[in-house]
Amino acid sequence: MSLYGIDPEETAEALDNASHWDAANLMREMAARIIELETTDPAEHLATALERLNIPTIVAICGSTRFMTEMADADRALTWAGHIVVKPGCDMKNPHELWGDPAEAEAGKARLDTLHRAKIRLAHQVLVVGDYIGGSTRAEIEYARSLGKPVEFTHPAVDPAAEETHTALPRSISCSECGHPAGTHQPGDDPVTPGTCTACPPDDAHHDYQSTT
Repeated sequence: MSLYGIDPEETAEALDNASHWDAANLMREMAARIIELETTDPAEHLATALERLNIPTIVAICGSTRFMTEMADADRALTWAGHIVVKPGCDMKNPHELWGDPAEAEAGKARLDTLHRAKIRLAHQVLVVGDYIGGSTRAEIEYARSLGKPVEFTHPAVDPAAEETHTALPRSISCSECGHPAGTHQPGDDPVTPGTCTACPPDDAHHDYQSTT
């Protein structure tokens, strides 16, 4: 069995056949290898192992459990495309005997939160499903990005980074109706038909640009 990438049988044979000087050099190389591996970020070890094992892209799905059906749809599409998918497995908004006891439900919620963060660490990238994000999903997005994981959205308008950008825009170039910049608005086909904001969710997109000045 290999430890730290060092095969004990091969090492023993090399030491048996080595001179005193060569053995000392070999031991120094082994020590340096162990120190290097011990001080390397574990995430790098995981990424290397996944690559060496030829593991397909792993996608962690995040989102409110109100979108469990949409998550299942995304899971099916991604799996069919050849990806490995990890996603929430328990919808605690719906009654179930597993979380029927309030004390166990509280402990289970914390356990599931920890488990989902582990899924994010395991994944190559994250997909956020749904046109709404709550506090838990927002925290998961921040966590994924802190790890350098690419984060994609089925509804890009809910991306907190996009919200921060819109908030930072000077009011003089923001739409008073939705807060998005003038460049995201398209005029209607005629003077009577409202325009469209390409940055808004579909249900809220149909309005003309309204200057704040």
